[in-house]
Amino acid sequence: MSENADQSIIDALSVTDDADANPEDIRNENIRHEASIRSVGTLYYLGALILIGLAVSGLLTEDDRTWMLKIFTAAFLIGFAVLQVFVGTGLLKLRHWAIVPAAILSAFGLLGFPLGTVINAYILYLIFSKKGRVVFSPGYRTIIAQTPEIKFRTSGVIWMLLVLLAVVLVSSLVMSL
Repeated sequence: MSENADQSIIDALSVTDDADANPEDIRNENIRHEASIRSVGTLYYLGALILIGLAVSGLLTEDDRTWMLKIFTAAFLIGFAVLQVFVGTGLLKLRHWAIVPAAILSAFGLLGFPLGTVINAYILYLIFSKKGRVVFSPGYRTIIAQTPEIKFRTSGVIWMLLVLLAVVLVSSLVMSL
């Protein structure tokens, strides 16, 4: 193992309580948190798709708004979608720089009472908790590289619920057109 890899592991260990833990133990201890943060990144991708859909549908509707207002609204929605893709990518890759933009987006999301408040409070917890500091540390990326065999397993019930949610979202989108 190189000295840089050793130092990265020491950096990750410095955030944890257990100075004697090996990379597998650290990964196993934080894998659920890691998976939750990556899920938030995927959620931002989904939000971006919805925003792009709203932008396109807003341009295609025939109403009393001027074209200038429609274009401005669509540009705003698409710009916000690009921001969500940018932050989502950072969260999926567990990049430390993604913490601040994710926190800003989540702070705005807190205003979406009641569901948005709960979801975005949880996102803030994920990124600012002790395990969040471990998962976003450079040393943890080294640990991930050293432990590729360790994977988070999502239960079948969750997969069924996600498929059901996707079917409901797609059918409601189709029905609105």
